[in-house]
Amino acid sequence: LKRQVGYTLYLPADYETSQTRYPVVYFLHGAYENETTCYSMLQGRNPTYIIVFPNAGHETMYANHHAGKLQVHDYLVKELIPHIDATYRTLADREHRIAAGFSMGGWGAHMLAYKHPELFGAVQSLAGAFHTSEQLDEELPGAWREMFGKKHAHFAKYSPRAQLRANVAKLRGRIKIQMYIGGKDYLLPI
Repeated sequence: LKRQVGYTLYLPADYETSQTRYPVVYFLHGAYENETTCYSMLQGRNPTYIIVFPNAGHETMYANHHAGKLQVHDYLVKELIPHIDATYRTLADREHRIAAGFSMGGWGAHMLAYKHPELFGAVQSLAGAFHTSEQLDEELPGAWREMFGKKHAHFAKYSPRAQLRANVAKLRGRIKIQMYIGGKDYLLPI
């Protein structure tokens, strides 16, 4: 990304006093949010795994920019995951790495898990925004125009639906999938 990018990190309560290696959850924020937005969901909880909350920008859909301007996908896969594994005591294999996210982050989590089954053993979304290109143009026009350049072929490289279809043989029986959405959420029909 050619700049410093923040992330928020949750370490288990016993991290400093143990030599344990921990599973890692990469929890991706929604549109117009940042790496600190979802941290509050940990209030009163004490998970026994590391949680990484990366900053990916407002309408990036966790994709690479169509003209190479903002390489969010590459940052996550080629820089952030290796950095976390090298810096913290992680269980650095796909079976102990989960992609999760809210809304746009749900899109990003499923896209990453389906596009990189060698990296993730499970994926979870909370009200995931699994838009088609037409729906994305209506809901997040900045993402459709700026990140994808209104190019359907580029969109397909980062669409969870397209990546699921493209990699179904590699994913079948190898990945755990959870999807949560409210019965009245406007995203439910998508």
